Amino acid sequence: MSSTGEHSDEAKAQAGNDSRDDEYRRWVEATPPAVEPFYPFRAPNESIPLYAGQLRGTAKAGEVVVDGAIETAFQPTLRLRYKSTEELPPRLALEFFAADVDFDLFPADVSRLPVPPQPIDENRTPPVEGYLLQLEMGAADRLAFMTFQLPNFLPFIGDWIRHEGHLTRGRLVLSGGGWRITIDSREGLDDIVASVKRSGGYALTHVGRLEREDGALFELSHGQLMIDAIYRFCSFVNGFATGPLLPVGFVGAGQAVWSDWRPIVADPWHSVDSWADALHPNELTNLFPRFLNRWLDPYWQRVVNAGIAFYLDANVPRTLQRAIVLAQIGLELLVYAVLVDEQHVGAQDIKPIGVGIARLLDHYKISTVIPKHFTELADLASSNGWATGPWAVTALRNEFVHAKRATPVRPYKVWLQAWKLISWYLELALLATFGFNGEYMNRLNWPRRPGTVEPVPWAVAGARPPA
Repeated sequence: MSSTGEHSDEAKAQAGNDSRDDEYRRWVEATPPAVEPFYPFRAPNESIPLYAGQLRGTAKAGEVVVDGAIETAFQPTLRLRYKSTEELPPRLALEFFAADVDFDLFPADVSRLPVPPQPIDENRTPPVEGYLLQLEMGAADRLAFMTFQLPNFLPFIGDWIRHEGHLTRGRLVLSGGGWRITIDSREGLDDIVASVKRSGGYALTHVGRLEREDGALFELSHGQLMIDAIYRFCSFVNGFATGPLLPVGFVGAGQAVWSDWRPIVADPWHSVDSWADALHPNELTNLFPRFLNRWLDPYWQRVVNAGIAFYLDANVPRTLQRAIVLAQIGLELLVYAVLVDEQHVGAQDIKPIGVGIARLLDHYKISTVIPKHFTELADLASSNGWATGPWAVTALRNEFVHAKRATPVRPYKVWLQAWKLISWYLELALLATFGFNGEYMNRLNWPRRPGTVEPVPWAVAGARPPA
C-alpha cells in the first residue's frame, strides 16, 4: 500500500475517533448534573462542620461567650456537638460541668444560616464540649426547594448523572402527591460503601432534593412533613434506620435560608435482609406514591410509623427471640388496622392473635405454609400440631414471653427460621398495605444474590392486594 493510502486510512480512523469523542462529550453535557449538597461530603465517620464563630450560653453565674464550633458528629453515634478550645472562667466552669445544670452553648445568631466552615483538624480534646438535641438555623416562610443528605442508604444502580465531567448511574426520582424527590449518589460511592462496610459506623452516601412537581413554592411546614415521610420510606427500603439529615431550605434561584441541624435516629451500617434490590430501583419508584398515599392519611401515618419501627427493630435483632416478639407486635398492629378498622372482620374473629395474623396473610394472599427448607421449624411444628407458620411463630413467641419451667429449650435453628419467617410476614404485609404490586427480594431464599427478585405473592395471584 502506498504511503498516501496509509495516511488516508489513518486520517479516517482519527476522524472516527474524533466523531466518537464528540458524541461522548455531547452525551456527557446532556446528562443532568448531580445534586450538590449544601454541606460538603466527608469521609466515613468524619464530622461535618456546620458553624464556626461565637457561641453563647446563659448560666446562673452569667452569660458565657466563647469562640467555638458546631458539627454533626458520627462517633460513637450520630449527634449534634458543640465545642470550644477556650478555657471557661472558673466560676462558669464549675456550673458548666455540674451534673444538675441545664447549660448549653448555641450560635450567637440563630436567625441566619451560616456558610459551612472549612474543617479544622484538632490534636487535643476541647475543654468545652456538649451535645444539642435540636437546633434550627435561619428562617423561612415559603421555599423553592430543599436539599438533604442520606447516611448509609441503599447503593442503587439508577439513571445517569454527571460528576465533574464523568458519568455514573446514581439517580433515583420519586414522585407522589405532587412532590418530586431526586436522590443522587455521591461520587466514588462504591469506595465509600466498601470503606464503611469495613469500619462500621456512618457514611453520607447520597444527596437529595425535594420540590413541588409543578415548581410552585411550598410552606416550610409542608416540606418538613415530607422530610419525615422520606425518612420512613428510606428506612423501610434499607431495612435499618436512615433518612434525610441536615435538610436545607432554599428560596429564589438557590439562596439557602434555613436548615435543621437536629440529629436523626439513624443506624450504623448493617448488612441486613431487605425487600429492596439495588439493581431494581424502579421498584422504589413504583412503591413511593402508594406508600405516600397511605402515609398522608393521619390515622395511617401513625400505623405506618409504628409498623416500620417494629419492622426495623425486628430486622436488626439483638436476640432472635426479642426480634420475633417485635415482629409479632407489628403484625398485630396491621391485623387491627387492616382487618378490624376497615371492617373486613370483627374483633372476635382475630383471636387468638395467631389466627388474626393468618387471616391477615390470607387477606393479602401470602402463604401461611412453613417453607420446606425450614426443616427444623417444620418438624417442630408438625410434632406440636402447629398447622401453619403463624401458629408456629406465635407459639414460640408465647413460650419465650410466658416462660414455664417445663418448656423445653428450642434449638437455635428453630429460632432462626421462626425469625426469618415472621420477618417475611411483616415485610410483605407492609408492602401489601402500601399497595405494592412489583418485584422484591425474598428473604426466605438463600443465597441472596443482587438482581434476584420475584413478584410479590398477590401479583402472582393475579390482582393487587385488596384494600
